[in-house]
This record gives sequence, structure tokens and C-alpha cells, in this order.
Amino acid sequence: MLGDSEALAHLTWLLERGYAVAFGPVYAADHSGNTAALQYLLLVLPVGIDENEAAVFAAEGGHLAALQALHAAGWPIHPPSCATAAAKGGHLNVMALLLEAQWPELAVLDAELFSAAAGTGSVVLWRHGCPWNAGAYAAAAALEWLAVQG
Repeated sequence: MLGDSEALAHLTWLLERGYAVAFGPVYAADHSGNTAALQYLLLVLPVGIDENEAAVFAAEGGHLAALQALHAAGWPIHPPSCATAAAKGGHLNVMALLLEAQWPELAVLDAELFSAAAGTGSVVLWRHGCPWNAGAYAAAAALEWLAVQG
């Protein structure tokens, strides 16, 4: 796997020689947290029509800087699905920032988000009035059972 600076150098080399770059490298850069390569790609590619997939990859990996770069470049960000992806990835800090600080006008607390967070051992959303369902209970119970099993 290439390091951040090596990936950026390879992308630059390819584009300078006229090679086409599609959206795959965007997903790879944001999923790995390579913000420098992502920002370069966002300058040379049109806004993605992926309906939030790049942002979900970044959130799942806990890469807040990548989410901010996508948002600044006009790529679609759907905070509820990104927050759920961050919670599933165990990045509760990114989830909290998405819901409270970054895009509060779009934040929606729902049972799916609570279930994702409960699956990582966090029930902090309960204190904020997030609705929950049997899925959240099952996720928390499964995690507790796994902890007991060692």
C-alpha cells in the first residue's frame, strides 16, 4: 500500500500524462484518510453523483478531515447515514460532530443510529433523546454477551 505522499505523487503523475481518473481513487483516498490525495482529486474531478457513498466511506473510517473536504467541494453529505456509518465504525467522536457541530440542521436521531452506536458499546445517544428499538437492545446485549465470553 502506498503512503499518503506516494499516492499523491502517483495521481499527479497519471493526470499529467493524460490518464483519466474516475471516482474509485476518491473512495480509496477518503476511506484511508489520505486528505492530501483527496483534496487533489476533488480539484480535478467533477462533483460525484454517488449519492453520499464517498462521505459514508470517510465517516466509516473516522476521517473527519475527509468529510470536511468532500463537503467543501460540494459533494453530497447526508449526515444521518454518515453518522450511522461512523457509529458502526466505532468513531463516536465523528458521529457526534456530524450530529451536533457540522450539519445540525440535517441531523436526525433515529433508532438505526442508536443501534449502530449501541453495537460499539455506547448508549450516550439515549441521554440525548434518541429513539431506540429492539435492534439497539439486541446490539447492546450481543456486545455484553461477547464481553462476558472474553
